[in-house]
Amino acid sequence: MFFFGGVNMTNLDQLNNVWVYQENSLIQSSYYLSTNEQKLIRILSSFVNKYDSDFKEYIFNVTELAEKLGINSKNSYRELEKISSLLMSRYVKIKNPSNPKDWFMFHIIKTAKCLNGKITLKIDSDMKNFYLKLQQYTKYKLENILEFKNKHSFRFYEFLKQFENTKHGKTWERILEVENIKEILDISKKYLLYSDFKKRVLLPSQKEINEKTDLYFAFEEIKTAKKVTAIKFIAQLKNKTGFNSSISIDKINVFIAKFNTTFDSNLAGTTQTKELVVKLISSVGLNHFEKCFKQFPQVIGAEVKKGNIRSLEGLFMNFVKHGYNFNSSMLGQIGHEVNFEQREYTEEDFEEFYFKVE
Repeated sequence: MFFFGGVNMTNLDQLNNVWVYQENSLIQSSYYLSTNEQKLIRILSSFVNKYDSDFKEYIFNVTELAEKLGINSKNSYRELEKISSLLMSRYVKIKNPSNPKDWFMFHIIKTAKCLNGKITLKIDSDMKNFYLKLQQYTKYKLENILEFKNKHSFRFYEFLKQFENTKHGKTWERILEVENIKEILDISKKYLLYSDFKKRVLLPSQKEINEKTDLYFAFEEIKTAKKVTAIKFIAQLKNKTGFNSSISIDKINVFIAKFNTTFDSNLAGTTQTKELVVKLISSVGLNHFEKCFKQFPQVIGAEVKKGNIRSLEGLFMNFVKHGYNFNSSMLGQIGHEVNFEQREYTEEDFEEFYFKVE
């Protein structure tokens, strides 16, 4: 920070090198914020020293702050006023773990003002326990969440970071009940069907986290009487190249060779293809990927004999994506959607096969 007219001006040039620290109970708290509200409160908290005894006022240049939030410069003042106003009206709710009927609510922002092209924000003093003199906390680099477009990605990312195993190549797991997740996201009355929750909330968050942050995660659905009631998250840090360090290129070469032999295919062994396969395995897990490979011939055998498969590679990626929910009706569908004449994957192809929400 530096001084401007006798007050502390906050320098936004170094945001890629700052950390966010939060007390763990805040990660479990219930609140609903828009994407830019989420970004702004995390930018603000990244300047808080967790060893301080009280919050300070932080002053930002309106134009610079708007740019960091992806706001058009023509609308910067109006949008920042709107975001600040909303943040001052928002609250976080925390329930007593030993007695859910007991709860506490805290306002997030105490003061906000804009003067002479500078916007001043101060976190409410009731939030001290979540940011100051921390004992049990979760930390991550701010840069990991600044590119998020989906408001729910922030919370899922923090769910995972809270249980992080910092050893590269090591996975960690966390199980959360679906209703608990919805309560934390403050969407309990929305997406009453799990399929809608998965389509609108879970899968978009997974896609964004896997693409833009320092970790990958996959998930398994836990059912009670045929209903999905909980989700097991399996996460792993990326290595420095951005790919899962536990999946060697040798394994990928073996997979490509086996695929070509088993299915009489010409799956290309280019670096690009290998990287896309690594990303797919990192997202769904190696065990799931290998199970799909073993089951795939049984699923598509009859259709291959009929000559109904136009893109075996694309169909396999779709099969891995859908797993046990895959059904024969998708065979015809994928034939119309995909046509790999060169049999080499592009990033767009991968997104169509793996990330497209049906």
